[in-house]
Amino acid sequence: MRLIWVIIPLVLIGVIGIVILAETTKTSGPEITFFTNKEIYKIGEPVSITMENTGNDILSGPSSPCGFTIFDENGNAIKSFWGMYLAECPFEPGEKISVTWISKSYSGVPVRPGIYTLSAQYWDSNYEQRLIFEKQIEIIDPNDAFGFFDSLSSSEYITMLRDSEMVFSGKLISKKQLTSPDSKNLEFKIIENFKGAKENTVTVYTHEGSWEKCAGLEEDLEYLIFVSLKYDVMTCYYAISLPTDVTDELRELSSNIPWW
Repeated sequence: MRLIWVIIPLVLIGVIGIVILAETTKTSGPEITFFTNKEIYKIGEPVSITMENTGNDILSGPSSPCGFTIFDENGNAIKSFWGMYLAECPFEPGEKISVTWISKSYSGVPVRPGIYTLSAQYWDSNYEQRLIFEKQIEIIDPNDAFGFFDSLSSSEYITMLRDSEMVFSGKLISKKQLTSPDSKNLEFKIIENFKGAKENTVTVYTHEGSWEKCAGLEEDLEYLIFVSLKYDVMTCYYAISLPTDVTDELRELSSNIPWW
């Protein structure tokens, strides 16, 4: 039931209008809080991170300047932000460190989709207690259907559905080049109709230079397709490749997905 609980909370958040990603109230003891501008990021998307001493204690790190480390799901250190231009240790109450992680490892290779942990390990002011402060973020592949929906804000999700005349999963039967190399007609066999498709097959137009998400689609593969009326023509403007296991789950949940 993953797709449902992902989408509906996003809509509820949009109604409330404010998302609090971390509390800023100072605690009575030692505390470090990580602030990020959101919880879920696409592969290669910059991650804005602020680490703040939100407690009342001075904290000492293993080296100076202060910083933190990012770990993957297997506990491997992926990236360290210790040293350079960061705050000098000890880490005073109210002091902050702000960095941007471009989702790459030490070697400069983009990280894989998964859960990543921001981790700060410090000692209290008397060096009596070792303290660990952490926050998790998720990096997703937007070309995976579930990852795509995870990455959408509620406003983006509602806008896409409002602007779509049709939403369906379908197998690309054929594509026909028209007057220009970028102009094509795409014929799909409908597998699951989520909104607006009335026939077993449908042909939609796309211009690959204008709607790059519908460019390079391959015949006999299955896609989740968003179609809107552009210049009085039914046009594919967003396509997501659907691996078999994702497709099967989408089919199972199709009657409950809010494609309004």
